[in-house]
Amino acid sequence: MTFKQAMSMLLLNHKMAATEAWENGLVMDVLKPANFMEQVDSRVKAMAAMPNKVNLYRQFPHSVI
Repeated sequence: MTFKQAMSMLLLNHKMAATEAWENGLVMDVLKPANFMEQVDSRVKAMAAMPNKVNLYRQFPHSVI
């Protein structure tokens, strides 16, 4: 999204559809309404399985992170 497009969106209160936001790089993905909760659950489980950044920060010296 260009600066001009962003300013127009902010100043003119432009409403944007989810697919348009995805096309402009404002969101990472657009989920389908039919199985929304299943998609959310799988993403939450994947994120919960990731290491906690605070714990990683304590493990490694400051110069590594």
